[in-house]
Amino acid sequence: MQKARHKFNSSAAVSIALVLLTGLVLRLIHLSQKSIVGDESSTIFLLFSTYKDIIQVVPGDFNPPLYNVFVKFWAGLFGQGEFILRFSSVLFSTLTIFFVYRLGRLLQGATLGLAAAALVALLPLSIQYAQITRAYSVFALFFTVSLYLLLRLTRHSHVILWFLWFVVSSLALHTHYLYIPLLGLSALFFLIWQRRNPQFLKGLLVTSTLIGLTFLPQILIIWNVHLPALMSVRQPQSQLGVVLNLGFVIYGIFMGESLLPINPLVGFGVLGAGLLALFLVGSIFKKRLLAFEWVTLIIFVIYLAFIGVSGFARPMYIYPVLPVLMVVFARLILLAPKVLQMVCALCLIVSFSISNFYWHTSNSHQILNSGLLLPIKEVSQTIKEKPAEHCVLLYPEWLFKSFLYYGVSERTYALYNVERDLRRQDIQEFLVNKQCQTATVVAENYETRDAFLNLVDSLGFQIKSKTDHVKSLNLIDKIKGESESYDVSLIVIELSKS
Repeated sequence: MQKARHKFNSSAAVSIALVLLTGLVLRLIHLSQKSIVGDESSTIFLLFSTYKDIIQVVPGDFNPPLYNVFVKFWAGLFGQGEFILRFSSVLFSTLTIFFVYRLGRLLQGATLGLAAAALVALLPLSIQYAQITRAYSVFALFFTVSLYLLLRLTRHSHVILWFLWFVVSSLALHTHYLYIPLLGLSALFFLIWQRRNPQFLKGLLVTSTLIGLTFLPQILIIWNVHLPALMSVRQPQSQLGVVLNLGFVIYGIFMGESLLPINPLVGFGVLGAGLLALFLVGSIFKKRLLAFEWVTLIIFVIYLAFIGVSGFARPMYIYPVLPVLMVVFARLILLAPKVLQMVCALCLIVSFSISNFYWHTSNSHQILNSGLLLPIKEVSQTIKEKPAEHCVLLYPEWLFKSFLYYGVSERTYALYNVERDLRRQDIQEFLVNKQCQTATVVAENYETRDAFLNLVDSLGFQIKSKTDHVKSLNLIDKIKGESESYDVSLIVIELSKS
């Protein structure tokens, strides 16, 4: 008996090692291929700041500074290359796979742990956010470890485990503000679940209080700085907009952000999701769901409603909950009849694989990530080959940050971070002071391009060449009618004096 048990443990160890290796490889493929753009450029831009500047409260940055401090520290140790910077997210994402395995094994054995870990290893959102230098991967790791520790504490309330939960939750709160509702929901529903466990209740109340005390300074910052800034930029949402955004989030769970709904291959993901829903209903009626699974599903539904109402309904914000949700999905599949198990697993694997293939091959027909396919690196290299008196006009702000990272610096080249109103007097003063004879205009959309062209034409410049890097259709904005230009694009215009 002991020999058989040892053999099974060895088999499980080899299996999880293979799952982890697969997950790591999928997260390393083409890691440095895509340009630094969008939100990622905001994180990378802080590499040029001091630790003091990073920690300083900025009204427009709605996240705590801990992750940005970590990125600067990481870059100081290992370098600032794209691969190195993104590799930290790869490590966090791979660790998440391991803790999902531990969570599933603790819940109901190694088979569940391996099945859940395999789903997370292939999960498109997990792979996509593992290749971006943002806090989403570490946020998902913290939430997974948090629930794993709480589940262990329900079985053995030990001071060391409570200390670990305190550390993980405190770090998570100082990494992303959306951990606040997740922490509150986790504490509430574990409290309800373990209401007859006095040791657990005592530890939960004491540790939660200590976590709240460590976060008190951030609460004051949120109230006095971030909340007014957020309310000033937050746009009211229509009911249709909320429903579409929530639908987009649910779609992203199974299809990621690389597979357009109009693609017929989406049918695999739809069938897999439909079977999971069928399995869930059957498990509820047969009362086969475990208490932890009820807690996880309730947290997920309430959190989903919260981000929908508050305007944060994007796959990136639901992703941190998904690794734990995959444990529930894996058990639903394992509870199903063998034939349906195979069909559901096959559909999910095919759907995940197609989405990951589109992501890794930079397929242009992506639903949300098209901005990451814009050739910022290539355009930056072209600009760096221009003479010193060459001028550059950029809009919007994230373009400035991206070009600065790729070496088109203000000291060597004349960058102009254009304001939204594109004030003619400021641009004219800039071009005259720099004695520009040639210029490159880089704009994000056609409206900005036309505004630029009207200005530079009146200042005596002629167009030498114009290149439009159109990457994809922003389908969600088009459906909601919230955008005049539905194409994700980068317009590069070369100018010279008349």
